[in-house]
Amino acid sequence: MKFARVGEGRDAGAKNFFQRGGEVLMELNSVVIVSLHDPKEKIWGQLVALNQAGVTVRGIDLNSFDDFLRQVLNPEEAAVGLATIFYPMHRVERIALDEPKGEIPSLSQTFCRKVGMTLLEYLAGLS
Repeated sequence: MKFARVGEGRDAGAKNFFQRGGEVLMELNSVVIVSLHDPKEKIWGQLVALNQAGVTVRGIDLNSFDDFLRQVLNPEEAAVGLATIFYPMHRVERIALDEPKGEIPSLSQTFCRKVGMTLLEYLAGLS
């Protein structure tokens, strides 16, 4: 998997995204779903970093999405929380943008509809 990060070095003020050839793959801070193997997992969250060594995501296991939503809506319940974790590239099967599929909303859209703010706005409020 060969890709380049645009906006490093002298042009650090430039856009912060990854590309292969002339094709933009995804921007940092995009909401993504990372599919992993050995063991098989799917992680939903904010793309923090991506390089040849691996991917860093601030997120949760996709199976915990509904529990995470409940926790955000009812903060007094037990916290599921988001963790910032690095996954080595040998475990990464694919990284997909969290996008709607036809009439089916993305997880980000579901989060925004139920919580009243985007995931990135929510995460910014935690800092």
